[in-house]
Amino acid sequence: MIGLVSPVLAIREMGSILEVNLITGLSKSFTLHQVFSVLQQEGAEVVSASSSTVGVRVFYTIYSQALSSRIGIATSRISERLHQLINNPVA
Repeated sequence: MIGLVSPVLAIREMGSILEVNLITGLSKSFTLHQVFSVLQQEGAEVVSASSSTVGVRVFYTIYSQALSSRIGIATSRISERLHQLINNPVA
């Protein structure tokens, strides 16, 4: 089927900045707002986001920073929650 691509997620922490790279198909079962919500719930503020579509793939790059530099960002928890969101979305 056209637009069905298994999602790919990569997260990179650079000090207080978190870079989230996500590749999905055209038909994804989650929204970008849900991704932003996970980041915010885990203490990250989204500072920029971009997307581009190539064929049946959509590439997202999201940059966020820690709301509190003393507390930081729980990268492993964000990774776990985002993997769950993109692979097992709740109806």
